[in-house]
Amino acid sequence: MQTFAQHATDSGQETRNEADAHDPILFLQSLIRCNTVTRQGDEQALAEILASALRAAGNVEVSIHPIESGRCNLIARVKSERPGPRIVLSGHLDTVPIGSVPWTHDPFAADIVEGKLYGRGAVDMKSGLAALLHAFLRVARMHPSEWEGELIFAATSAEETGAEGAALMVESGQLPAFDLMIIAEPTNNELVVTHKGVLWLKLISHGKAAHGSMPSAGINAIEKMIPLHARLNERLRWDLTHPMLGSATATVTMFQAGVQANVIPDRCEMTIDIRSLPGHDHESILQAVHSEINAAIEADPQSRFDVEVLLNLPALASSPGSPSVHTALDVLSMHLGRTIHARGAQYFTDASVFQRIGGDILIMGPGSPSLAHQVDEFVHVDDYLAAIDIYHKILLKLLSSTRSARPE
Repeated sequence: MQTFAQHATDSGQETRNEADAHDPILFLQSLIRCNTVTRQGDEQALAEILASALRAAGNVEVSIHPIESGRCNLIARVKSERPGPRIVLSGHLDTVPIGSVPWTHDPFAADIVEGKLYGRGAVDMKSGLAALLHAFLRVARMHPSEWEGELIFAATSAEETGAEGAALMVESGQLPAFDLMIIAEPTNNELVVTHKGVLWLKLISHGKAAHGSMPSAGINAIEKMIPLHARLNERLRWDLTHPMLGSATATVTMFQAGVQANVIPDRCEMTIDIRSLPGHDHESILQAVHSEINAAIEADPQSRFDVEVLLNLPALASSPGSPSVHTALDVLSMHLGRTIHARGAQYFTDASVFQRIGGDILIMGPGSPSLAHQVDEFVHVDDYLAAIDIYHKILLKLLSSTRSARPE
């Protein structure tokens, strides 16, 4: 592991030189070799590589917004001479850790073997990020009279820990309201227009410690949590379904209590992962949880609970019949040589946050989502290069529209 980390650090100057070459494959390798494991790596260094390539276009306004040491957001903008739509191309800078299972390929070497480029973030989502940037640069290099509107490239920090960078980008006004956004999460270059929301809850049961041989002298926090879990297991079931997403779900993913075998636990924590559907109000879910807590306390007055909301992001629902969706599907079907239909995804993305300030959000990018967060993560080089062409063709169609641009 230390060898991998050293490789990623020592190659910093090399990656900058590769980035200057404007070769799409070398450029993606430079991004992979920059370790941006969330809260461990250096997202700022990756942002600087991107900024260098963007500034080389000459007419692109680039700004980096520091968050804390090693973490930042990046915004780049280019405008045409004519009014038109404001389109945002977005991806995140961070990756998940490489994990404890050994890799066959160094996760920071960006090796290419039999047409596959290996490395942490190859799929999620540095190939998508690089493809968006190259499509952005193709438009930026056009004469401003040849297209309409404004194009923005937005790279976010800390997506993997809950869309933190996107939230800051919206709340601080770093990103203006937009007509359309494309997020380059891995979809095998197909189109996702909706995904589930997420509500992570931590429930805490409070008890009283005592010696294990004298349980009546204490209050067992685990025993108080178990009836509440049974209540919630019944209450957090919904008849709601979605044609692209299936059913809403609620799953206990963590259960922690106790310090040693002979001590009655005075604290028990249970974490619930709730995946909601478009239109599924999270506030009503929280009200249902508090209702069951009150019922549990009424049944057992010795029970005492707290609730913490760890993450609260609504589902995404772009209109499958919108003109931008039809444009994207037409381009994809032509490029891939088969009919492509819009679909949904079970995971959440930065779109949950960005939808507060914009119109349709399309999720599409190179690589298989099944390889995200996996050992020996890889993207097919041909799929990555195809994504650049796909994004560019979609942009050319959308930026030749006659819609009015949004005001500054």
